[in-house]
Amino acid sequence: MADTAEKPRKKLKVKAENEEIFYLGDSHAERTIGLFETTGKACLMEKGLPPEDHPASFHAAEFLLNRIPPSAALARDSPDGDAMRPLEMLTMGQVSRSAINRQLASFVLPGTLVWVHDAKAKGSSLTDYKAVPRVAKEMEGHQLVCFSPVTRQEMKTDSYILVNPGSQVNWRDQLGIAYTKPQSSLSYLRRCTGELRGSENE
Repeated sequence: MADTAEKPRKKLKVKAENEEIFYLGDSHAERTIGLFETTGKACLMEKGLPPEDHPASFHAAEFLLNRIPPSAALARDSPDGDAMRPLEMLTMGQVSRSAINRQLASFVLPGTLVWVHDAKAKGSSLTDYKAVPRVAKEMEGHQLVCFSPVTRQEMKTDSYILVNPGSQVNWRDQLGIAYTKPQSSLSYLRRCTGELRGSENE
């Protein structure tokens, strides 16, 4: 009888421990998603990107968060900021710290207008340009993946010059291409959200 009476108490204890671990796991995941959201939105606002460019901005947020050590790590690690990077810990050193530092030094925000060196161009003339305008899309290691604003054809390069007019200036504004402004899309979203809430109240 003593054995059978102890078993339910043991199961309840294990269940309580699982619930506590589950609660802690949720809080960590929610904070991670919150950091991912704010970083992605910061990339959006910095370049004034419209809704169709949202995936590229959040891909850039993923790239940055996987390579920048969290602020909590700076309190326990070296005071000069030489802490282990998340990607370095995840791969157990297969992606080295120097490689990650090089990737961060080469990082370009999506939606940035760049002049890319065309290695196929021989010499320089009015018909065969040595540098061509491209738009940054994402980073692949230390190389920049960019596309043509006319044909949307993608290419990888590590030889380019940034065209940085300042914050919240879209590359379409620089090239005179019509597009939906982010402010217009946000006001449209708020209007739709208000209409949905009004219908729910009715």
